Amino acid sequence: MLGRVLDDLSTMVGTISEEQLTKPTPCRDYDVAALRDHIVGWLETFATGLSDDDGRAPAQPSAVTPTTAENAAQMRDAAARIADAVGRGAADRPLHLGESSVPGEMALSMILFEYVVHGWDLATATGGSWTPADDAVQAALDFAPGMIPDSARGADKSFAAVVEVPAGAPLLDRLVGVAGRDPAWSAS
Repeated sequence: MLGRVLDDLSTMVGTISEEQLTKPTPCRDYDVAALRDHIVGWLETFATGLSDDDGRAPAQPSAVTPTTAENAAQMRDAAARIADAVGRGAADRPLHLGESSVPGEMALSMILFEYVVHGWDLATATGGSWTPADDAVQAALDFAPGMIPDSARGADKSFAAVVEVPAGAPLLDRLVGVAGRDPAWSAS
């Protein structure tokens, strides 16, 4: 699932225009350029850690090149390294980010959640299309409540409060609501 999400997201990253870089996004405090850098930099960091036999990653995101074509290629390379690492057992060993560590399988679920949601953030901000597979969205939705405790939500926290959506809302709307985004968000 993660490979498909990252492939689709790298394609979207590669289509960001210069004019879109300063547009706001549903992800608080990030314009399109900052969100792109966050997406690409952390993916590179995760790939480095998952590829390391001891699961050691830098504590901060990797530096990002300033062009969208290079960003897309960097994402594809990182996704390939993650796939290779998973094939070599990365899901079975902890991923260490600085002083913190999480089980490998949990790290992969966290990455899936982050990149499905950030794909929506980026598509919503740029007018792009984001239609990840239902199984990926459902897996991210199943994982989200355990990843985002109430203590991580609030004005000065990583996540906003849950945005309630109708019970019959599409899976992606439900996921972004759990992530603290309004599915009806618009830059205008």
